[in-house]
Amino acid sequence: MTTITATEARKSLYKLLDDVSDSH
Repeated sequence: MTTITATEARKSLYKLLDDVSDSH
């Protein structure tokens, strides 16, 4: 299991949210 920093997690989270909002 790879550990990610809070910054990386937040970045990926916002990217995921952007992808979801774009698809709807």
